[in-house]
Amino acid sequence: MEAYNIYESLDEFSAARAHFKLLIDCLSSEETATATHGDVENLIKDEGFEVLRRLLQGYLDLRAVRETPLDAVGGKDDVLRRVQFPRVDTKARSYYDIQFWSRDVA
Repeated sequence: MEAYNIYESLDEFSAARAHFKLLIDCLSSEETATATHGDVENLIKDEGFEVLRRLLQGYLDLRAVRETPLDAVGGKDDVLRRVQFPRVDTKARSYYDIQFWSRDVA
């Protein structure tokens, strides 16, 4: 019987998992053991927000992979627009900027 890979479709979330592990490692460190309660709360708030941001980026990346490209998109003005937006290479992008493509055409 072949093993079931639960992470097969979760590669987009690897940055979030890595940052969460980094946060746990930091909370387990000797240096953090001597930190004040407030400092630890701030660490969790700041680095936890970064985990959430990376989860959002992973979600956007996963949606982009699953998205079916359209030949044209119709606007409220009933005009078909045949603009092709380039795909973002999720392996080469920076994890510090959430990237998405807007399909709105002015």
